[in-house]
Amino acid sequence: MKKTSFWILLLALFSLIGSTTFASDCKQVEFENGDGRVCVNIEKDDDETFQLETDIEKGNWALRCWILLSNNTYKEIAGCNNEFFVSNSKEQLIKLYIKLGSEYPTDWDGKPNNKTERLFPQWMYDFEEGEWTDGISNNDDDDDDNDAGDVDNFYVTTDDTTPSINQRVDLKIKARDSDNGTVTDYTNAVEFVVYYKTSSSSSWRETTSSTYFELDDDYEDGYDFSSSDDGYVTLTDAIRFKKDYEYKVEVVDEDDEDILWYKTFDIGGTSNDDDNDAWDVDNFYVTTDDTTPSINQRVDLKIKARDNGNNTVTDYTNAVDFVVYYKTSSSSSWRETTSSTYFELKSTYNNGYDFSSSDDGYVTLTDAIRFKKDYEYKVEIVDEDDEDILWYETFDIGGTSNDDDNDAGDVDNFYVTTDDTTPSINQRVDLKIKARDNGNNTVTDYTNAVDFVVYYKTSSSSSWIETTSSTYFELDDDYEDGYDFSSSDDGYVTLTDAIRFKKDYEYKVEIVDEDDEDILWYKIFDVGWNDTISDEDLDNFYVTTYDTYPDINERVNLFIKARDNDNNTVTDYRGTVKFDVYYKKTSSSSWTKTTSSTYFELDDQYEDWYTFKSSDDGYATLYYVIKFKKDYDFKVKIVDDNNDDIYGEKIFYIWGDSSETDWYTAAEIENIEKVYNLRDKLIQSLKSSSSKLRYNQTRITMSNDLKEEMRKIINDEDDKEYDDYEEFWKAFNERYSYTLRNK
Repeated sequence: MKKTSFWILLLALFSLIGSTTFASDCKQVEFENGDGRVCVNIEKDDDETFQLETDIEKGNWALRCWILLSNNTYKEIAGCNNEFFVSNSKEQLIKLYIKLGSEYPTDWDGKPNNKTERLFPQWMYDFEEGEWTDGISNNDDDDDDNDAGDVDNFYVTTDDTTPSINQRVDLKIKARDSDNGTVTDYTNAVEFVVYYKTSSSSSWRETTSSTYFELDDDYEDGYDFSSSDDGYVTLTDAIRFKKDYEYKVEVVDEDDEDILWYKTFDIGGTSNDDDNDAWDVDNFYVTTDDTTPSINQRVDLKIKARDNGNNTVTDYTNAVDFVVYYKTSSSSSWRETTSSTYFELKSTYNNGYDFSSSDDGYVTLTDAIRFKKDYEYKVEIVDEDDEDILWYETFDIGGTSNDDDNDAGDVDNFYVTTDDTTPSINQRVDLKIKARDNGNNTVTDYTNAVDFVVYYKTSSSSSWIETTSSTYFELDDDYEDGYDFSSSDDGYVTLTDAIRFKKDYEYKVEIVDEDDEDILWYKIFDVGWNDTISDEDLDNFYVTTYDTYPDINERVNLFIKARDNDNNTVTDYRGTVKFDVYYKKTSSSSWTKTTSSTYFELDDQYEDWYTFKSSDDGYATLYYVIKFKKDYDFKVKIVDDNNDDIYGEKIFYIWGDSSETDWYTAAEIENIEKVYNLRDKLIQSLKSSSSKLRYNQTRITMSNDLKEEMRKIINDEDDKEYDDYEEFWKAFNERYSYTLRNK
């Protein structure tokens, strides 16, 4: 191979393809520090079709564009060069929103205080005149004195952004228009949405739990602005926070959830003091007044906070949680449980225990817990802020279930029947269970507990799959942890409306003795589709979100509406939808489907799908359902589980920088992928051109190692050798130099 050809092949590894076109008539947009300049133009294709054209005249970042029509509907413009539609003559004015990379235009209107807010108003375009205009609002509302029509956002302040734990703080709320002027006639209601995150977390988590915060009684359901407020109100002592986390309080217009703003709080308090946390604590020493109590006998928990020398940490004032495990006599492993079937904490300790300064690091919790079955138990004491700080006490329980007349000794199997073996989806059915001996006679003195194990299979499958997922079935609350036969049952019980199935699959419900898993029987159900819910009414899904431009690892919402072919909501839709995720890089024109956690992560509760409930009325609100892990474009496709042709889509444009992607930018990853894809061809060419290289084992090993490291970088694996592009490039040059020296 000639050297010239070799160099051409090597240079091809890093060639970047790009093109720029320039519109003849456009609006000049300048970005900060003069580092960016863009030309923006709108061309009319026909009566309802228009083309947005943008040309980057200066700067090399990715553009982000979307428009707001006069009916407050957002239309995203992929790549800032694409067509969009306007429905009729009412769409005379739009607002254009634009970013160049992370930069904002220098002349944008209505700039918010925080640059994380992306929905800022920009320039106006008049379709009727075919020109850009300034100073015309397209959000006027007919009702001047009593709505959110003129309101664009809220300005939220407080008397203290770093309060102590349990210190009440004010919320001062100002309703503002798009120019940030006070809307004095605003009389709508606002709601409060509270989020928190710990010091070890990078993402917000919504909560309504009184464990985390408490609103004043007057504001639990929000606040109704009155005409006398003149658009501005101070809610004195509105809220207090109960843990030393970081909090975000959103103020949201009750009728328009897009009208909102927030205030963040960094909570101090006693647990932030140097002498009052878990830093000196290494473990807990746990004892009790009785390690072999009877069933339902209450026992104490005595807890001592200790350092790594096992000395008492007298100034420990953190909180501890209780984690309970159990195991049966036939089991060798512990099983965690939160079920009241197995144990009960004293109500005072349901949410753990907060050490106070007066405890001096040692406390006795009298009658703290009781155990309800004659199993072995382990109670772990865990520091609330550091789960590695813990210790435990074990208990061996005695009680009535050891009596001769109260076990499964005579039972050989169960006979199971039901009121309906072919129920509709979501129809509750009974389970009738009879305990029998090996002659199939009823064991009238059976008083053990039974568990329910559920399996399913689809029409296309021949094997059963065990599941505990609420996506497939739901047990009545009384039977979630099984059923305890009582002496009055006489070995036979009817559990009314015990279970319902959520998909039109075949199901098998096994009844299993809790102490002997070989004692069991089952019932099979062939589940049909509810007559009131028909695929014939369903045509598509309409998918929206709060934020189509989230940051890397920021969780976003999905709002899914089931619609018919006239785009009306199908209010009785009870089907299941699955989530298909696609991605593409800025340099690509095609979508690639992925299930890899390298690219995205769904919240655990959705497990790749969601089943509509009757209370959804055809419109499901899924909060913080997904986060994206790379700064690519992503498409989330919502697909009906029974018909792949019924779907809806939402596209997200992810923001991030090299610090959020393990020190590799998207462009750097793309270059490494090009090297990786051309590597084998290059190696073969080198072997053909040089016998020295063909048999040089050191060079072969170096080349193979580099290929493996490139694969790890592309897949974002934790054990990759090179943490940034500079390190990779240095290694590449070393191997390349070695190749040239030996050629």
